[in-house]
Amino acid sequence: MKLSSQQLNELLRDRPALRKRNPEISGAPGPEPLRPGEPEPVKRRALVSRVPREEKSGPRFEVCFTVFSVRPCDWDGYHIKPLLDMVVHAGILPGDAWHQLDGRVRSRKVSTAEEEKTLIEICRISD
Repeated sequence: MKLSSQQLNELLRDRPALRKRNPEISGAPGPEPLRPGEPEPVKRRALVSRVPREEKSGPRFEVCFTVFSVRPCDWDGYHIKPLLDMVVHAGILPGDAWHQLDGRVRSRKVSTAEEEKTLIEICRISD
């Protein structure tokens, strides 16, 4: 026999003898009403049945920046992004997306300010 929470609350309220047999509610002046049960979540299927694969995006390139500096700093202090954007804008590289490029930044110490420069090497690594 299945009872809803409302039916069970009415049954406990109308029958005090039933309250005496249940020690968890026997000391209470009246039974606490039960909360209604939570509805079951709707089971749904995924919107897309399979993960789409990326199309081959064309050639990949490796870009290596070698910075010659009197006072070398951390690699992220050289502001390489604007240099890479200029190379893309000049049409030397097709783009700077992660699937098109691999990159490295190297730093080399030089003795004088006249020797300071940034060398950009670009190699095609796949088609």
